[in-house]
This record gives sequence, C-alpha cells and structure tokens, in this order.
Amino acid sequence: MEGRDGQFRWSASAALGEVTCFPRRRAQHTIHVMAAQNSPLFDHQLTLGMSGAGPAESGIRFEYPGLGTPISFSNAGFPYTFVTGDLKDASFALRLASSKLARLSPANAMSLGSGTQVLKILASQRATQTLLWGEAVSEQISVVSSVSGRPMAGLTVTWRSPELGVVTTVTNFYGVAKIRFVPTTPGAIELTATVGDAQYSESVSFAFFLDEPRQIKSLFSVDSPGQQVHVGATVVSALTGKPLPDVWVKWTFENVSLLQSKTNEDGIAMVIFKRPFIRQGFLQALVKGGLAGWEIQSLAVPIDVP
Repeated sequence: MEGRDGQFRWSASAALGEVTCFPRRRAQHTIHVMAAQNSPLFDHQLTLGMSGAGPAESGIRFEYPGLGTPISFSNAGFPYTFVTGDLKDASFALRLASSKLARLSPANAMSLGSGTQVLKILASQRATQTLLWGEAVSEQISVVSSVSGRPMAGLTVTWRSPELGVVTTVTNFYGVAKIRFVPTTPGAIELTATVGDAQYSESVSFAFFLDEPRQIKSLFSVDSPGQQVHVGATVVSALTGKPLPDVWVKWTFENVSLLQSKTNEDGIAMVIFKRPFIRQGFLQALVKGGLAGWEIQSLAVPIDVP
C-alpha cells in the first residue's frame, strides 16, 4: 500500500479503498505503507484503524505497533503485520489516519476466508442467445463477497473465448465487470468469465450463436391468374452461397400492407398480395443480418389498370 500526495494507495494504479483484499485464515499478512517522494505525510504520526469485525471476533492479532498506536512515518515506509487465526470467516476494513490530515483515509475492505470460497459471481442465466451478423457480444457479471454479499471492487476478471482470446477487465465500485466484442466466425460461441486467485476461482459461461451473414440472391415473380401477385425471394449465406432456412423476410409494396414470411429449407420466402390499381410498383424485400446490416432488393411489378 502506498501513499501519494497525501492519499494512501495499495499500488500506483489503485487508490486505497478501491481494491478488496482477501487475507487467508491461519496465515501472516503484511501491509507495507509507503508514500511518494516528498509526501506531506512524512515526519508525521500515522495510525492504523479497523472497523467491522474486530480482532477478537475475527481471530486477528496485530503485531507492533498494532491498532491505534501512532508511529512516525518516513520515506522508508512502514510495514503493518497481522496474524489470522482459524476462528471464522469475517469482513472488516482497515483505514489510516495521519496527524497531517484532518480526515481519515478511505476504508479498505478485507474479506477473511479459509482459502476456499470467498467470492461469488452473479450473472443472468439464460438460454443460448442468437446474434445476427455484425451484432456484438455484450455481457457483464457482478462479483460479491460470499461472506458479506457486498460488491467487490478492483478484482481482475479474465474473459475467454476462441475468437476473443484472453482479455482482462477490472470490477468497478459496484463489483461489475463488462465485456463487449463483435464476433466474425459464424456458429456456436462460448464466453467464460473467471475471477479469483490460485487458491480459489469461480467461473461462469455464456453461450451464443452467430448467424451467417445473409444475402438476397434473387427476387422472382411467379405467373398467377387473376388479381394476385406471387413473388419469391431466395436468401443465401453471403459467405458460402448456401440457402438459409428460417430467415424472416420483410416485404413492402407501395401502400399495400404485407406480412413478413420465412424462408423454407431451400432458402425461399414467398409473398402473395392483390394487385392494386396502379400501372407499376416496386416490391422490396428486406432481410436483417447482411454483411452491411439490412439486405435489400427491389423488383418492378408491372400491373395493368383493369
């Protein structure tokens, strides 16, 4: 733990109070308090305090100078050492006071555990999510203490998937870590989030399926008697050219209201509508999930005035 410009810190990148720590039971732990060069904290009295579960309740013994005893703070820093018994799991916080400052440092949360589970991941459980081409995988998890249920900030979360590789993020003040990326390989995707250390870690997985990019290969009209118009759209994969079944096609034609239809096993979707009283109109077929978003094609439909 370091101090910088009168503010105590665990490290150069995480201010005191931003990172939850996990001392183990039946072990000795040391917090080394340091400060940046020319810190105004030097040559003043420094005192360590504790809140939450107290030493007797949690089975913790602080070595000299211990809690509540002022010590002279210098640029050499100072180590605070404490020994944990095997009484019980507990949550507590440590904070510092300096005779130079009129306020206490932020409280730094500590979760005392047995070396087994001290944290847990909260995430929404759902079925496999299907993504259209170009859509992003966007997920988040919440990490809380299994002892107190409180959010755990400053924890490293490791995200893994074959396409993403390995990416790390850090939980925020609310214990939340997020990931977002756009996959480019169609098919099943598994994304795993892992948090913890060598002694204990917990993971959760999310399942996705990325559809192939869609392309309207053709629009065609089918001869039909009377006032009805029959038009079909052939939808294929923009990568392989193979027909894509179960794809919804949206239809628009002048001021006629048309229902969307779904492609069959041959990738063909049909629409049937009554001829309006105009000489010619343009029928549009629209499909989501093309290489650039919406895939759109038009077909001129000649109609004679009766």
